[in-house]
Amino acid sequence: MNKKTGLGVLTAIILLGGIFTFQYLKFYDGKLHVVFCDVGQGDGIFIRTPAGKNFLVDAGPNEQITACVEKNTPFWDKKISFAILTHPHADHFTGFMSILDRYRVENFAVENIDNDSQGYENLQKAIGESGIKAQILSSGDQIRTEDGLRIRILGPTEEFINQVSPEHLINRSSEQATLILLVSFREFDVLLTGDTEKGQFLDNIRVHGVTNAEVMKVSHHGSKSGLTQEILNILNPQAAVISVGKNSYGHPSPLILDLLNTARIKTFRTDTHGDIEFVSDGYSWGKID
Repeated sequence: MNKKTGLGVLTAIILLGGIFTFQYLKFYDGKLHVVFCDVGQGDGIFIRTPAGKNFLVDAGPNEQITACVEKNTPFWDKKISFAILTHPHADHFTGFMSILDRYRVENFAVENIDNDSQGYENLQKAIGESGIKAQILSSGDQIRTEDGLRIRILGPTEEFINQVSPEHLINRSSEQATLILLVSFREFDVLLTGDTEKGQFLDNIRVHGVTNAEVMKVSHHGSKSGLTQEILNILNPQAAVISVGKNSYGHPSPLILDLLNTARIKTFRTDTHGDIEFVSDGYSWGKID
């Protein structure tokens, strides 16, 4: 090896070492990161635990979720410890196909409701062929990690599912059952609501005694059927996130925006703010600009 080649190799090693050190310090900071990804008209929430485990709640209607995950993980980390689907609608599950192509997913969970669409059948087939541990979540279940993350499943109950979807198929009634997740790290709480209707929402937080959430995802992309003043009075969130894109449904509803504004809750929208990230050490927290 001549001097010129040796200098080039040494420079490359130094640069690679610098990149590795920078990314390690950035992504292993001992804090909880919750990112509401801009996936258009859909939901996709990426969670990185204090010790660097990756969770994904919903994956949006397209491949945009992969760019969000890549941006919020070190280049060498290609593992999703837990993927959770709040309910089997295409604007929540389609992006999981691209995630399965690029990441090793260890666990996958969904509520006890199916979808007979071809897209969902393709996802189920891909999960089965990947050998992923699949499970059903419902009210009362919990997921915990050694670094202090706790995810409580507030709903739905099996009774509610049998009431609104007796065949256990989505789209069989105007009211849809969907997973509600309370993500907690020490004293910091984030409430993830999927497309929950206000009736299920209110019942579930009452049953589980939830009286506070620093950050709340506004249900169903800001639909008028997902939130009430009574719910806001109970939870008293300091920040609200609306995951929404261009749509023909009128989301978010002016009624909901007015409700949040009147309550003086700081509200962020993925269609105007892009990816929305919150970080916490379990006590203090803030939004990353």
